[in-house]
Amino acid sequence: MGNEEKSRDKARQKSDDATSKASKEQAEERARKAKLKADEEDQRARETFDRDYDA
Repeated sequence: MGNEEKSRDKARQKSDDATSKASKEQAEERARKAKLKADEEDQRARETFDRDYDA
């Protein structure tokens, strides 16, 4: 392997690592938002149940 090829491989690996990290961060953000939405829906369901049960 020549130095030029090694440099390209190293740059490609850095790019792949950055892409992987960004994808992971995006997935974590989507999961966080989904959890918040699920928690909000759960809270609304509890409030509805409590209101209907008390009526």
